[in-house]
Amino acid sequence: MKRSILFLLTLLSSMVQANDLIDLINGDKPACSSAVVRLSVKPIPCIKDDLDSDLFDIPNLELDFSDLEDVFNGAESSGGHTIGPMNYPRRMGLPITPFPMALRCQAKLLSDGGKRVSFLSKQSFSLNAIQFTTYLFADRWLHGIALGAELNPSNWVEVPVSPAVELKNYSVTLGYNKKTNKLSLTACEGNLKTGGDSTVAACSEVEFSRYSYKVKTRLKTLILKKNIRIQKTLDISCRI
Repeated sequence: MKRSILFLLTLLSSMVQANDLIDLINGDKPACSSAVVRLSVKPIPCIKDDLDSDLFDIPNLELDFSDLEDVFNGAESSGGHTIGPMNYPRRMGLPITPFPMALRCQAKLLSDGGKRVSFLSKQSFSLNAIQFTTYLFADRWLHGIALGAELNPSNWVEVPVSPAVELKNYSVTLGYNKKTNKLSLTACEGNLKTGGDSTVAACSEVEFSRYSYKVKTRLKTLILKKNIRIQKTLDISCRI
C-alpha cells in the first residue's frame, strides 16, 4: 500500500513538473532573457534568470544574433545583383537640366514589424544631370537594428543579416520641368503585386529649386500577409 502511495505521489510530482514545462513552452511565463520577451512590443511577464548582459552579442540591446530570426524572419544577407541594362543609372546623351546639377544622397529603409526593435538599412548614392536615375541594389544596403521605429535612432547596431522583405525594386530619379523651371526627386518601389496579374509601382515625389540646399522625399509601403504586418519606410535625403 505504501509503495502504491509513493508511486502515485511521484507520478503526480512528475505531472506537475511536466505541466510547468508545457506552460513555459507555450509562453505563459518565458525566461526574461528569451527572444519572445526582448522582442515584444509590450512587456511580458517572465521568469528572471539573472543572465549577465555580457553574454549578449549586442549587450546594449540585449539581443543575440539568433534572436534576429524572430524579427520579420531575418535572413543572412546575400551578395550579388542581376546584371542588365536597367541595373545601372540611366544616362542620356544630353543633360536633363540646362544648368549643372549634382546630388549626394543617403537612403534609409526602415522595416517596422511592430517589435521592440526594427531593421534600419542604409546606403549612399549620387545623381546628376546626366546620370539621373539609380537603383538601390539589395546587396548595397548596410543593415542594422535599433530600438523602436525611428529613422534617426540614438542607438543603431550593424548586423550581418537582413529583414525578409523585398529590397531590390527601389529606384530614385532626378527630374526637371521646363515649364516651371523646377527640379523633382522621385523615389519608387516597383513590381508591387496587385489583385490581378498586373504589377504597379508606388512613388513619392517632391519638387525643389536649383538654389535649394537639400531635398527630401519619403515613401511608405505596407506588407500584409496572414498575421504579419510590416511597414517599410524609404527615406531619401540629398544635399545639392
